Amino acid sequence: MKTITTFGEILDSCNWEKFCEIKGYSVYIINEGLVCSEDEVILSNKETEEIYG
Repeated sequence: MKTITTFGEILDSCNWEKFCEIKGYSVYIINEGLVCSEDEVILSNKETEEIYG
């Protein structure tokens, strides 16, 4: 099972650094204009657990 969320929801959840570490993204990915906060991202169950606890 996978979780579909947005970059903005993850940013708002205060787990942004953990998310970026797991996915291998720069923490500045939104500021750099590479993604928009409304863009969807798919997380595996393991990633969801690691990010949201």
